[in-house]
Amino acid sequence: MLALELQRMSKEEKIKRQYKSLVDTDWRIQDERMSILLLSKFLEKAKDVMEWDLAFRKPNESPDGMLFVKTKEGNEYYLNVEFEGYSRNFENPHKWLEHCDLIVCTLHNWEKPTVPVLEIQPDGTYQLFAIGEGTKGSFYEFLRSTSNRERT
Repeated sequence: MLALELQRMSKEEKIKRQYKSLVDTDWRIQDERMSILLLSKFLEKAKDVMEWDLAFRKPNESPDGMLFVKTKEGNEYYLNVEFEGYSRNFENPHKWLEHCDLIVCTLHNWEKPTVPVLEIQPDGTYQLFAIGEGTKGSFYEFLRSTSNRERT
């Protein structure tokens, strides 16, 4: 019955059906690609950010990329960023852990992170978690605290 129904559907109907099945699943919140998309949407709306760019490393290299942010004050920041669905996915000790400045995720579930974590929700809200602590200030304040990466 389902096979006949699928044969009668137009290509557009099939695509819409596939899209709906993807949207209706929870896996996408776990996927690091969603974290990348949400970070880009977040930075586009950030009032203190004048310009930004994201450069990705090769597959199997970490952290995943480098984020460049220029604030309206004219300060420039460069951060090594790891993208995860769940922050805890980065918990296991990695040789590159010391080179990561920020984890961007859609769900922060790492009890005592050793790297700052930016959790971004699909609605654009976010929380920033400091190393080993709970929430800690704004993204702009976080950037300003990374003075070792600041170039004016």
